[in-house]
Formats: sequence, C-alpha cells, structure tokens
Amino acid sequence: MRQTKRLTPEQFELAARDLNVGEKTIYIAEAVLVQGRPQTELRDELKLSKGAVSQAVDRVWQAAQHLLPQGLLRITATLPLHQVRIVRQWEKQAMEKRGTKP
Repeated sequence: MRQTKRLTPEQFELAARDLNVGEKTIYIAEAVLVQGRPQTELRDELKLSKGAVSQAVDRVWQAAQHLLPQGLLRITATLPLHQVRIVRQWEKQAMEKRGTKP
C-alpha cells in the first residue's frame, strides 16, 4: 500500500524555510503535502511533467524527514533483532506522545 505524504502547515514551513527553491516549487509542494491535492492535478494545472512535480514535492518532503520534535534526538545503532523491535516501539511511543509519526 502506498503511503500518502502529508505535512501540517507548521511542518511544511519548517521544512521549506531554508530550502533554496523557487516559488513554484513551494506552491506545488504545499498543494500536495499540506492541502492533499493530487500530483496529477498540479501537473495538469501548471503544464509540467510528472517528474517535475514529483521532484518539487520530494525536495520539501526530504527536508521534512530530517525535522524532529524538540526533545528528541536521531541516532543510529546496531542491535540484535529482538532489541530492534523494542527500540522501534519506544520510538513509536515517543512520537505518539508528541502527536507525530515516526
């Protein structure tokens, strides 16, 4: 099942603020990620290729993936499989507590 990429307006603002992109990229990404409009709709509206619209959305989406709520830290660890499951559960609980998704 394909995951729908969505951001809150606040997450979008944080992700996009330091990106060196044009107004059209911001318009496309906000329409898709915040407003939930289909990429095909933006492609037709702006007469752009599928790849151009996808790239605009992905630029902001990738920036958003590096944002973390205050008080959280991203780490990398090598663990036995049974401990990975525990750590993933901790991550899920921490993110749910803050109202975000891991």
